[in-house]
Amino acid sequence: MFSDQIAILRDNGKGMHAYRKFAQTAYNAAKQNPDHAAAYMLIASAADGFLQSNERMPISVVELDEVFNVFNGFAKVLTDAFSRDDATKQIRALNSIAGSVAERGWMVA
Repeated sequence: MFSDQIAILRDNGKGMHAYRKFAQTAYNAAKQNPDHAAAYMLIASAADGFLQSNERMPISVVELDEVFNVFNGFAKVLTDAFSRDDATKQIRALNSIAGSVAERGWMVA
């Protein structure tokens, strides 16, 4: 389910345009999947925050690969947490990702 989001990044070259498309698709997925809305909103806002913090700034391919790996990790954590009917594990996953997003400064202003 969340791996589909990662495919968007991979299929669109992992660049800034890919993160815009990723965010929009995740926002739409939140509307379509209310049981997973918090997770989709979190990764969408993380992508938006990443975009805002790097807007009009040069970013290397190496840095984009590192960011892709971070988002890929987010998707794996969410897929694992939401593949089970364990609310505690889901909350822990959301909190872990939210903490990582905050630590990176990827908050939408």
